[in-house]
Amino acid sequence: MKIPSLGNLTALAVLCAAPTVGAAVVFSTTVVDVPLSYTDGSSLNLDIDGDLTTDFTVHTEMISGKLGMYLFDENAENNVALVDTIDYFAKTFGPGETVTTGLEFSNYGLLYVQDNPSSPSNLGTFYVGTTFLASGSDLSIGWIKFSFPVSGNPTAVSAAYDTLENSGIMIPVPETSVYTTIGAVGLAAFAAWRRRSIK
Repeated sequence: MKIPSLGNLTALAVLCAAPTVGAAVVFSTTVVDVPLSYTDGSSLNLDIDGDLTTDFTVHTEMISGKLGMYLFDENAENNVALVDTIDYFAKTFGPGETVTTGLEFSNYGLLYVQDNPSSPSNLGTFYVGTTFLASGSDLSIGWIKFSFPVSGNPTAVSAAYDTLENSGIMIPVPETSVYTTIGAVGLAAFAAWRRRSIK
């Protein structure tokens, strides 16, 4: 049996880590390390596509006696992927996972609830899925990355969306993960070659 060359295996690893072919992903230039606040009553507007229209608001307030922070759209046109519609916690995504329109969405999703073990903020850094009207007309699917450090204020780190209507969008895989995958594939190919050459 012919062993695949290292070059072919490396290319395969890169393809496996890459977003779906045909996707038209746009990275936000307006949502970049935007500071958020734990102050009760504070609000911050996020304009993901830079069209000078608020797509989402991050609002902080007391909820049932505990401080909470949530992402919402007051016009109910733009939505956040949810874990469920009981607690309304935003569904979190990690690198390589895909946000699709088949998920449960609402115009309101909790990011943080004080002392709640189910709060997405306990993850430290996470992505939430969104659908919104990019430039006011085309339904787009996207994500927003948040960071909730142990100390200090949280931030909206970055955001992106896919301009192809009703398609999915993959959460980016860090370069180090891609290189680790390539390295692991390369080592496996080398080990297979060594075993065969020893025989």
